[in-house]
Amino acid sequence: MSVVNIIRKEEDPGLFYVESNYGLLMFDTGAVTSQLQHSDLTSTLEIAQIAECNGAFGSKMQKYVVVDELCVGDISAKNLPVSLDDSVGLLGIDVLRNYAFTLDTQNNEIILIKPFVSNIPCKVGQQRGHFYVEAQIWGKHCLAVIDTGAGCSVLDEAFLRDVNVSIPEGNVAIAEDWTGETFETKMMSVDSLHIGNVRFPQHEFVLLDFKKIFQFMEYPISAIIGAITFSCRKFSFNLIDGY
Repeated sequence: MSVVNIIRKEEDPGLFYVESNYGLLMFDTGAVTSQLQHSDLTSTLEIAQIAECNGAFGSKMQKYVVVDELCVGDISAKNLPVSLDDSVGLLGIDVLRNYAFTLDTQNNEIILIKPFVSNIPCKVGQQRGHFYVEAQIWGKHCLAVIDTGAGCSVLDEAFLRDVNVSIPEGNVAIAEDWTGETFETKMMSVDSLHIGNVRFPQHEFVLLDFKKIFQFMEYPISAIIGAITFSCRKFSFNLIDGY
């Protein structure tokens, strides 16, 4: 067993960061590719590619480089293609998919553990590598993507209509995707989320129309499970176990 400390930033204390040999990285199971911030440590890396990348509501051009090794505690990957950006560093699913771990946000620890047999049906998308789990909300089973890099959890408005739950009026917030594009969204409180045999306490979800999001997912989803949800419970993941 090995422990990596979770670091909290004052400006976004709900998200999880870890220290790497390239500086702070957000622990982000929703990121297909790991990302490094521009810094003195990355200034000598040769740009291998520049490509357009998309968020839920915007897009931008991204630079890509190859690092000899990316290390976070005992987590490491050699000859790893990563994106390079001014915004934030990310430890993505390209590295994390090879590990099993417990996310213990109450003690601010990520504990690397041996692979285990999970009682939660899960699968890893073959095309982009997103990590999906079966969830139950208001008694209805649905597929959700696990995204620890999303500060909020999100529900598809179509799912609400399917379970005959009214969208509340008046509770509106401004959200932002990873490209920096901002958009207005409604919010509501959910008190019936189950993942496996774990019930999560009542907390806020953002409501969105997932039609734009589906194009970036391997499977149709009804929810995005973000950092706010996993701050409610200690939870173990076995990404190696995905199929």
